[in-house]
Amino acid sequence: MNSSIINISEVLNNAKNLISAGFSSGYNFNEINAEEYFDELIEYSTLPTPIFSGIIIMEKSENELTLIDGLQRITTICLLLCALCEIYKNTSTKNETAKNKIFNMFLLNNGEPKLQLKNREQDIYKKILFSEELNEEELKNNLYKTYQSFLSKISTRKISGTQLFKIISKIQFMVVITNKSEISTRELYQALNYNKDKFQVNLISDFITQIDSVAGEIWQETVDCYYNLGHHELLKTFLLDFLTIQNDGKITNKNILYNKFKSYFNKMEKFQDAKKITQNICKYAQYYLKIIKSDFENIEIQEQITILNNNNGNDAYPYLMEALGDLENGHIHQDMFLDILRMINSFIISRIENPDCQLKVDFASLSTELNKMLISSGQTQEIFDDGKLTINEMNNLSTFEV
Repeated sequence: MNSSIINISEVLNNAKNLISAGFSSGYNFNEINAEEYFDELIEYSTLPTPIFSGIIIMEKSENELTLIDGLQRITTICLLLCALCEIYKNTSTKNETAKNKIFNMFLLNNGEPKLQLKNREQDIYKKILFSEELNEEELKNNLYKTYQSFLSKISTRKISGTQLFKIISKIQFMVVITNKSEISTRELYQALNYNKDKFQVNLISDFITQIDSVAGEIWQETVDCYYNLGHHELLKTFLLDFLTIQNDGKITNKNILYNKFKSYFNKMEKFQDAKKITQNICKYAQYYLKIIKSDFENIEIQEQITILNNNNGNDAYPYLMEALGDLENGHIHQDMFLDILRMINSFIISRIENPDCQLKVDFASLSTELNKMLISSGQTQEIFDDGKLTINEMNNLSTFEV
């Protein structure tokens, strides 16, 4: 491992390929961030000192560098260079020569982008790089919005290409390069970002995809659903509640969510394939949204869920996911589910009305009682025969630990 503080121009010039490790949830810079960043660069450029912009950590393997941490920072600067080349384009012979030099030294390797993002973002970045037409959906992507913001700021601030390149050349990073080792890039990334909520979910997404690409696509649909509804933070809460049920009601530490998930998934792979495991998780993720949104056709159920949500009964969510699974699979009927909801709400209201009473109930443990009801009614064998595993039936497998 070696580290040094160097200019970004040196990083981009020396690198043949800069490959995204793929752990981030996508490029999160938007047009507002881009405008602020551009203005800060102009302001800092008046100082005699370099513009220090943080740390970049990469893993080296032969001629390739995998970006473990710092992908967004590198991507932003590459987009700024794209905007710079666009401004230079067709202005004069001298500027065209400068544009081609910048383009080939810092952005291309053998005619292809040096920076290699993942999936759809690579397609969008490549179109921006080569000035290709983007479709309507691609125009809404943050990569394109940031690029357009840079073009607009260069124009309105009347910054020449030469001046802008000098400013970019002042940007420095502490670059840490580690040789490929037995420690996976995912584990390195986790160690660096363990206390950042969104990265735990990113690690889980990458973990599923690495095991099975089809399972990864199924999981990504759920991630996109949550994100498109503005519930990206709720996705982690769902995973914590899901794993709490899986671990006999023991609440999972949010900082080790990825490790707990990985342990759970590995345990379940002894009994089911990755696709089936992921489909089950995604099914419960949809139950979770239904609870949060009180999205039920049955008016009485909807009213009881609304009462639950209005009274901050979120500690009952893990148990309700289990109950909803049994309701959908026909293991309990609606009247029983309504009785469960009324019982929970009765307790929650009592808890609010008697704050000094120290009323407590382990909602997660109630799933065990529900299973006892199913067993006493002769439902258990039918559940296994149909291949319908509820959350707590999975708990009958050996408890997983990290």
